[in-house]
This record gives sequence, C-alpha cells and structure tokens, in this order.
Amino acid sequence: METTGLEPFIQRLIIMMSEAPTIFAQQYEMDSCLKTVLLVVFILGVSFFPHAGTTSEACSLNCRCSSENVNYDVVCPTFIPQILPSNTHLVEVTNIINKYSINRHDFNSASWTSVKVLRLSSNTHIEEVEENAFGNLTGLERLHIHFTYLTILSPFAFSGLQNLSLLNMSENGGIRFTQLSKALSVPNSLQNLQELILVGLNRDNPGESIDYAFFKALADKPLRYLDLTRAFFTVIEVDSFSNALADTIQVINMSHAFSIWSVITPRYENLFPNLEIFDISYASIPWMKTSVGVNLGLSYFDCHFPFVRANQLKLNAILDSIEFEVRLNGETRAAAGCEREIRKRLEFSNNNLVWLNRSFSPNFLTYQEVDISNNGLMYLGLNITGHLSELVWVNLSANRLSYMEQYPEFERLFQINVLLEWLDMSANGLSNIPRNLFQKNTRLKTLILANNKLQGIVFEITHLQHLELLDVSKNTIAFFDNFAQSSFESLSSSNFGGNGTVFSVQFTDNDLLCSCETVSFVRWFVTTDVMIKNRDVYTCSLNKEVVLIDTKALQRTEYQCEQTKIIITAVCTSLVCLGILALTIGFVRHVCRRRRKIERIRRLINKYRIANPPNKYLLFLSFCSKDDDFVSQYVIGELRHRLQERLPNGEHLVCIGDQDFELGRFIIEEIIKCIEASSVMMFIISNAFCESNYCEYETIVAQFDRKPTVLMFREDVEPKKLPKVLHKHFNQFVRARWMHDENVYTLKPDWDKVCDSILELAGKSLKGKSSHEVELK
Repeated sequence: METTGLEPFIQRLIIMMSEAPTIFAQQYEMDSCLKTVLLVVFILGVSFFPHAGTTSEACSLNCRCSSENVNYDVVCPTFIPQILPSNTHLVEVTNIINKYSINRHDFNSASWTSVKVLRLSSNTHIEEVEENAFGNLTGLERLHIHFTYLTILSPFAFSGLQNLSLLNMSENGGIRFTQLSKALSVPNSLQNLQELILVGLNRDNPGESIDYAFFKALADKPLRYLDLTRAFFTVIEVDSFSNALADTIQVINMSHAFSIWSVITPRYENLFPNLEIFDISYASIPWMKTSVGVNLGLSYFDCHFPFVRANQLKLNAILDSIEFEVRLNGETRAAAGCEREIRKRLEFSNNNLVWLNRSFSPNFLTYQEVDISNNGLMYLGLNITGHLSELVWVNLSANRLSYMEQYPEFERLFQINVLLEWLDMSANGLSNIPRNLFQKNTRLKTLILANNKLQGIVFEITHLQHLELLDVSKNTIAFFDNFAQSSFESLSSSNFGGNGTVFSVQFTDNDLLCSCETVSFVRWFVTTDVMIKNRDVYTCSLNKEVVLIDTKALQRTEYQCEQTKIIITAVCTSLVCLGILALTIGFVRHVCRRRRKIERIRRLINKYRIANPPNKYLLFLSFCSKDDDFVSQYVIGELRHRLQERLPNGEHLVCIGDQDFELGRFIIEEIIKCIEASSVMMFIISNAFCESNYCEYETIVAQFDRKPTVLMFREDVEPKKLPKVLHKHFNQFVRARWMHDENVYTLKPDWDKVCDSILELAGKSLKGKSSHEVELK
C-alpha cells in the first residue's frame, strides 16, 4: 500500500491515542464531537495502517532499531525517545545533548517497562540525576550511566529499581563517594544488585575518602562483582572495606586505583570466603605496597592476610615505583593455621623482582598458574618451584634467567612440576638450555622459548608426549642439526600411541642459512611432514640474497654445493700438484746445492793438495786484544787443528794479526794486506770488540773487499753496539756463539759445522762470487 505525506502524522496520532486516548483528550480539552472524529480516525488508521502499532517514534526518527525474535534493540544518538517499540529489550542513548538532568519524565511511557538494559552517555551538559529518575523502569536489570559532567546524584535516584543486578557508574568523575553511598543505602532499593562498576570514580574530587558508609551501603546486597579500576581516594579504610562487604563478593578489581593513604589492621579471620579474583595490578595504594608487596617476601606472611586467599590474586606492578631491586631470600614465617587450598592463579609481573629464592609455606604456594614476567628476574630458586607442585601454567617471559645458566640447579628448576602444561621462557637472553631441563615435564603442551639467543635445539624433547607447540622464533638459529631434526620427526610421526596430539614447531625471524653446510636442513625443511607454523614465510640467506625456503631454494643450494665441490676438488688437485712440484724442485735444488758445496770443498782441498791455494790464508781471525787470553785458550788451537785435519797440506791456514803482521809497517797497511790475502773473515764479537777502533776498521775493510764472513760471539752483545757494517750480518745470517756454564765454554754449533762453513765460503771464492755468508748447518 502506498502511503501519503500524512502517514507519519497519522501513525504518530494513532500510537498516542492507542496508548492513552483518555489522557490525550483531557490534555487538549476536546469536546465530545472532536473525540468522535478522532475515534473514527483511529479506527480508519488501524484499518489502513495495521502495522502502525508495532512501530514508534524511536524507529521513525534517527534511531536504529533491530529485532531478534520478538525483542527490540534501540540505539539513539543525542536524544532519549519518548515511545519505544513493544518488547524493547535494550536501549542505548549516546552523546545526549540539550539536557541538563535525567528525570522520571524521560521514561514516562509505558513502552519503557519492558526495557532490561539501559545505557546512557554524554560528554556535555548533563549534570544531575534526579529523584526517582528510573522509577518507571520496573523491568530494568542492567543500568549504565556515563556522564562526563555529572556532579549531582539524588539520594533517591535509583528508587524503584528492585530488579537491577548491574549498575555501571564508570567515568562519572564528578560524583563523590558520599553521594553514591547515600544513593546505594536507600532502604528497599537495589536489593538484587550483584555487580557494581565504578571505573574512574571520584577522580575530580581528590579530597574524598572511601569509608565505612560506602561499604555499609553494600552490606545488604548480594554483591558479587566490585570494580574500582582507576578510582581515586584520599584515604581508603581497609577495615571498612573488609568487614562491611557481604560474603557473596567474588571479584574485587582495584587495578590502577590511587590512594594517598590507607588504614589497615594486621589480621583478619575468614575474610571473603568466596573471593575468586582480587586485582590490584598497577594500583598505587600504600597499604598494598607495604603489606601485600613488602610483607609478602621481606618479613612476615599470614594466610589470613586480606585477599591473599583469593582464587586468583593479581599483584602486577604494585612495586614498580620502588627504586631498588627486590631480592627475596631465606624463609618466610607462615601462620600455623595455614590450610592447603589449591588456587587458580597468581600474577606478580612488572615488580622489579630480580632474585626469588624465598621459602614460603607449602600450603601457600598452591597456585596452578603463575605469572612473574617482566621483572628482570635473574634467579628463581628451587625453594619456589619445588613447592609449586600443582603448577600447570607459568609465564617467565621478559626476565634475565640467562644468569642461571652458570648454576647447576638450573637443570632441576622444573623437576617437581610434573603437571606443567604451558611454559613461557621467552625474552630471557638464554643461549644454553640444560639438556634435561624438561625431563620431568611429560605433560607439557606449549613450550615458548622465543626471543632468546639459542643457536639450536640441544635439550631433550622427544619424551614430551603431549607437546603441541615448540616456539623458538626470534633466536639466532641458522639451521637445525640432525639431533633437532630427528627430535621433531619423533614427536611428529609417532603421535604417541594415538593420543590425538599434533606437534608443531615455529622458528620464524631467525637468520636461517642456505649453504653447503646447511643443505641437509634445507632438504629436511622442504620434504618433512612435521607441522611447521607459517611454513610459507620462512626465508634464508643464499649467496647474500634473501629467498623463500622452498624447492627452488633447495635446488639452488644443491647446485651451489656441487659447484663448490668441483671448485674445491680442482683447487685441491692443483695445490697437491703444486706441492709435489715444489717438493721436487726443492729436493733437486737441495741435492744440487749439496753437490755444489761438496764440489767446492773438494776443489779447495785439491788446491791445497797441489800447493796452489787460492789465497795465502784460508781465514783471517779478527778479535780485540782484550780477548786475547780467551781466543788463545779456546779458539786458535782448536780452529787450526780442525782446519788442518781437513786441509792436511795447508800451511798458513789462519792469519792472526799480532802474529802475522810485519814489524815496522803501518798497522792499517798490514790489516789491508792480510785481509786481501785471506779467503774468509771470522770476527770474535765481544763488548770490547765493539769498542775497538781497529776492530771496526777491519770490518770496514772486509766489507769493502766483499769477503765472506763468519760471526762468533764470545758473549751477549746488544745489537746497537755492533759496528754498522755488521748489522746486516747480525739480522740475516746464522752466527756461532760461546755458551758459558759453570766456568765451561761450549761452542754452538760445534767446530765441525763451523769449519765446514769456512771451507764452503772459501770454495765459493774460487769462482769469484761475492757471497757474503752461508748458514751454519
């Protein structure tokens, strides 16, 4: 049926009359004739617009309506609709404008009685919730009020809400605890309240305290959930907190809360017997820091301590503002009445806890899940893990447990935790995990070792029959060796007797290498049936190029290896051939050199045999007169005797200046004459020799005549004292020296080698070669 432009008006009129025709007529003071006309219009409207009664002002304007079965959800921006569709279940009004208060007239229509969930929010204008504002919402179960500038809350604002189970007053920073206490304490009001959410409450009134009146207002209500996240208190009276709340409380959330001061008594009996979760993470509450934080480890601990018996205790970052490192050692005295109760979870992350080896009561450490991550923890003692026999889940990430690698007890850290199923040791700087660290943890399902410095898998995992995930991503792994590959294959293929476990491994973000050294790993990666997480994103470095690890990468790696083998074989063969050639050449040269040496000596001997020596003297012996006694006793006699044995026909083999110089002639002339008449020079070096001008002159003449030279050191002489012309000989050629031990002088090398060298040097001069030296063999 097509509608005219009057349809919306008629629809609106019909709805209004259908809900309250008598009130409508009275309001506009209509006479009986007009009433009759309106009644006719109503009948015609129902006839021509049979669905008009199922719509409303809310759905015909800017609101968004949706239905599920017979229930409606209505979401309106900026305004509160007066009339709702029938059976409306949820109403949400966002960013309300042009209103300064919420009152009972906003929900006066009978169509509001079916609403169970109401959410109201505004960033502007609304400053007050008036008396009995929600009195007509008799079916309301969940109420959310979020008004940025709300400052006035009537004590009777919630009157009539007998079925309300959840009240959310979050982000109403202008409301005071005193106002809220009065509104909650009205008799016969909010009798069914189970959840109270006050996130960010009181932030604009820092002078307010949370006291007995506030908690007393909640005492007669079956409250299960209390959320004070980011709430602000000047003083929190913990006595009131603990004694006034009902035993029904199950969850208390005070995370990120702030208090300047707190008052607490030291002991409580049977406190919150049904408490499931207590969360003060990131809270700044003096009592929490001193009592829960410090007393927990530094002095005295009591199982009756407030909130400590919660099934889940969350104490994250409660000590983060402490400037010193927290180190817990020794023992903590526990109350004798501490009963053993298995608890769900303990969280103590971000508390600057670097050392934890305190012995607690075994009846206290009964948690199944423990989170002590992000502490910089360096040492975790067996006193802790040894008592956590019920441990199933543990998070040790973002610590410094690599420090424990130097301690033998590190390998026994989890030996008591046989029920452990989930373990996170990521970001600990670990480089060497003990081989049997997880020996007793046969129920382990998830093992996270990511973001460490591991270079491979060197610890046993094949016995972990239920392992589903091994995460070693973000380490320094270049490849997995045969031990790791076989471990993965064993976990994957056996399926452990059909228990349904599917093993997978993840090692992304490692510097994997595709090379000849790792080709077996690349081949395993491409062909294995092991489930590798994100298999299609793994890359490796191949010839300084980053490539995906796939069949093509394997082929390229194998080809590179074959080429490398060919090159290595060719190079090795060439080197072997060159080595053989070099040895052959060296051997031939050695033989030739030896033959030449023998030939020179033979020719020299023949010269002396036929009385035709090349020079008058075989050797000119140069020494300082201060060394005359030593030379006469140890050198001249033995030298002449040894040379005479080799040259039996030689007469003047050794020239000695003082004995062979002619009298009456210039010393310089005699030195030159005798050196020129000698085949070889021998200098007896001593400190006195280095200081003698005549000795230095003899070295100059020998150098000028290019005479072969043999150096014989009587004693240790600093090289810088030697005559300059002998520096080259000293640095390049082998020299003889006398060793003095207990008044006994020994020549090294012996006289035979010295004399052979003299003969060889003299033999070289037969061809006129200018060789200066020969090594003493």
